Amino acid sequence: MTSHANTTDKKRSTGTVTAKIDETKNGKHNFKADAGRQHFYKAGEHWFIVASEHLSAPYAGFYGISIDLPSSFKDDGVQRTYHFPSEVTGGLTIPWNTGGLVCRAISGSITLSLKDEVMTAKFAFEARNESYKHDVSLTGGDLKLSGASIPKSQSGDFDATFEGGGFPNDKFKADHVEIYAVSQPDAPRRFNIAGVENYTPINFARIVVQINEGLPPEKYELKGDVYKVGVLCFKNPNFGPFRAQSGTLTIESHPSTGHGKGTFKCEFSPGNGVPPFKATGTFNVRAPILYKDESEI
Repeated sequence: MTSHANTTDKKRSTGTVTAKIDETKNGKHNFKADAGRQHFYKAGEHWFIVASEHLSAPYAGFYGISIDLPSSFKDDGVQRTYHFPSEVTGGLTIPWNTGGLVCRAISGSITLSLKDEVMTAKFAFEARNESYKHDVSLTGGDLKLSGASIPKSQSGDFDATFEGGGFPNDKFKADHVEIYAVSQPDAPRRFNIAGVENYTPINFARIVVQINEGLPPEKYELKGDVYKVGVLCFKNPNFGPFRAQSGTLTIESHPSTGHGKGTFKCEFSPGNGVPPFKATGTFNVRAPILYKDESEI
């Protein structure tokens, strides 16, 4: 499933998205999307629906609905029904330890139509997070939106300095940033905030900040054998990837929200003839979230 950030440039959909959500951690909730966080839009050959409701209490988290429609869905006014997950992909994010837990739709359906930039939909589905074995029920989903949003692409800053001579460059300033998530065997999904500095098409440096799903924004100690958080770096060709063996990582905004922000100060001990080096960096990235099935940096 590809999830897209709930931010837009120039144009936003207007209307309402409501549903009833029921699960054991937060109980029952009457979902009503925030006015500025409910969108339908087209990217490539597919239409997407994203809507979220941010809770008012500080660090209380948010609820989010994401539906990726198949290429057979057209803006021709014809009402169509699709079933989760065989014909359409859906996800539901719920508040979880001051962050968000993403649950994927495993059954249910959506019936909808679109014409002249007016979309109506009825939907319901059961969703599950396999890492936490947590089930969520969404019923009575009702969408009435006008005006397709124009999605905002990734943006932000990712900068770092290196000391010690081990890394080929002293300074790093990303010209491309992204947020993506990967599944892990027997562990929560890992969210990654990545910055890339391109020198030539085959010569580039990359730094990746990692944090597991469900962890709160706070300061973490980095250890080489603890993988719930991490900082990695490499330079193509022929350098790394290397994982920080010590230091700290401070997360101010969890990337599961589509906004990853924080700082790090860490040390790398690559061995095999590569001298140790230190890295100090900051990142503030807003981006659509790409969900991947295999672990990679």
